[in-house]
Amino acid sequence: MKETLKRRLSHLVKSGCIMIGIEHFLVMFPSAMLIARLSNTKYGTIVELPTILLFCGIGTLVFVLMTRRRIPFFLGPCFAFIGFLSYHVGLISSVKTFEEIRATVYYGYMISGIFLLLLSLLYRFNWFKKLLKALLPDTVMGPAISLLGLTLAGTGVNDSGFYSDDNLAKYLAVITILSIIILSLLKHHFLQNASVLLGVFAGCLFATIWKVAQWPILFSSSDSIVKIPHIYFRLLMAPPVNLLRLGITVLPPTLIAFVEGIGRLTVYDGMLKRDNRPHFETSADIMLKQSASNIFTSIVGITPNTIYAENMAIMNLHGVELATQRKGMDDPDEFVRNCHSTYSIYPYIIASILCIIVAFIGQLQDILIAIPKSVFGGMELFVFGLITAPGIQILVEQQVNYKKISNQIITSSVLLAGVSGLSFQKDSLVLEGMSLGLVVGAAVNIITMLLRNMGLLNEKIMVSDIITQFFELYQGNMRLCYSSSDGSTFERTQSYMEWKEYIENKTSIQSINLAEDVKVADVDKGKEINIKQDSGKLHLYIDLNDDYRKKISNDYENEVSPSTSGTTCIAITEKITQNMIKNCIQNIK
Repeated sequence: MKETLKRRLSHLVKSGCIMIGIEHFLVMFPSAMLIARLSNTKYGTIVELPTILLFCGIGTLVFVLMTRRRIPFFLGPCFAFIGFLSYHVGLISSVKTFEEIRATVYYGYMISGIFLLLLSLLYRFNWFKKLLKALLPDTVMGPAISLLGLTLAGTGVNDSGFYSDDNLAKYLAVITILSIIILSLLKHHFLQNASVLLGVFAGCLFATIWKVAQWPILFSSSDSIVKIPHIYFRLLMAPPVNLLRLGITVLPPTLIAFVEGIGRLTVYDGMLKRDNRPHFETSADIMLKQSASNIFTSIVGITPNTIYAENMAIMNLHGVELATQRKGMDDPDEFVRNCHSTYSIYPYIIASILCIIVAFIGQLQDILIAIPKSVFGGMELFVFGLITAPGIQILVEQQVNYKKISNQIITSSVLLAGVSGLSFQKDSLVLEGMSLGLVVGAAVNIITMLLRNMGLLNEKIMVSDIITQFFELYQGNMRLCYSSSDGSTFERTQSYMEWKEYIENKTSIQSINLAEDVKVADVDKGKEINIKQDSGKLHLYIDLNDDYRKKISNDYENEVSPSTSGTTCIAITEKITQNMIKNCIQNIK
């Protein structure tokens, strides 16, 4: 038993789990401080920093247990509710007492948790997923995800001191971010896994040398070392007079928080696909369990939690992966295998435990608060940059077609609304940054869909795009044919990749025949062509360049004379219907 524990601890250290766990804690700590700072009033504090840290840790551990230690996410306070919190804090003394406002905010958080649970239950139904996909396609979600990093970049710049006259603060921020970048690019696995932690350490070291930071001495105070965070059981408080109005007030930020969660799951899903990793849980199951964890923390703790993009950025930067990964992954001990997994859950467990420990030890909080703001700012700029990249990656991987003017307009509307500094406020509802970008993008997308359905949209679809979509949706029973001038035809089965190779290297489309008459705009030719009836087969006649003509001749050297002239034809032998073609058109991004 002792040897097993020693061996597991050794792998926990060597795999980098501990270092990365500390980094996960560090990247969420500034957000926790921000929520606590916004909660602080001269009449009292609505949600204190130790309470936020405690229930971030507990909420994440509850989520880890519900997902059976297979989904690597960290849950932290959601920024979508900052407007709700700030609005009600501003009403203290002028309209209501501090205790009344605190009860209103607490019950608002609890009602929001219930709404999130209901939305997660709806997300299990395909019709609801399709509705969200229709309202928020990749052209909206991609730039909206990037907006999260782009809009937060202003906070990082401000924290770094670039807007101030303090040159030392600027130097500390530059030292921190440069250290993180250099260490992240090095081949050395330990330095790479600890890049954020070591970058912050480098910033603190220079802050100490330049006497910018004043570090408290641990446990030098006569006060008790351990302090119990304040825990408020909201159900024991007197509820606000009008719960229905409160529910209506908290619904918009709840919807925004839900959509943000879907966006982060989209990023996570893309990471799994790139690494050929299995999906242990569906997105609906993850959202449901995150919401269940949220219900728990909202009743006894803090602001509704969400999947933190900052922690996903750290996971994307350097998963837990040894140079000797194969050896670790072949280990008979499941704990050791999980330590060396690219998506190991243990860094998140370590970060959660750190949150709980720091929540009970005030002196540790003082040390973290004493870290110069510009050091945190340098770290934030690096992390916020990483948050921006996955949104662009979604657009690339989903092959969004920006030759279509509608896609250009939708994406530019999202980005313009998000980064321009525009905001909309109505009482406690505040739309700005990512939330405003989502709303504007969804509105422009709805207008685009209406014009398309009415036949008024100034947009044409290329036949080649339809055929490519057809290959992706209906891959069975396809043949490549070579029709010679004497009327004889030769064909053989091709793989899907060979189909794409032939299509992508065409020079022009000659004609298309279909079982039912369908008209589509052929942008290559600049005119409409008629897809004619032809015994249930789809034929695409294409002219190829010389290199590919030779390749096809070689493919059929035993059947076709090299001197034979003819036409290359792609035939799909299953019954083709008009609905199939319409389905292909609808799937063109």
